[in-house]
Amino acid sequence: MLPFRLAATVAGASGIVAALLGVVGLYGVIAYLVVRRTGEIAIRSALGARTGALLRHVLATGGWVVAVGLGSGAVLAPRCSRCRRMGRRGRPGRRCSGLDRRA
Repeated sequence: MLPFRLAATVAGASGIVAALLGVVGLYGVIAYLVVRRTGEIAIRSALGARTGALLRHVLATGGWVVAVGLGSGAVLAPRCSRCRRMGRRGRPGRRCSGLDRRA
């Protein structure tokens, strides 16, 4: 029973660390976008844009980055998983590119 509990604890801790890394990465992307567009945000603010509109603009731009990352991850993860399963079975002479439908 102890090995299963230990494995579950390690898996849970790994999941928490992965979630924290994702949050920090998302913060980094949005911070980078804001720094890159500081001049544009300042001009919009000087011309009378409201704070909510500026915030929506920044979050929408960051949202596109997140959407592209989630979409590509959702498409590629099953294919990479299939490649790993093929490698474990040890089929000689076959290489999986991850994009091959016949795999």
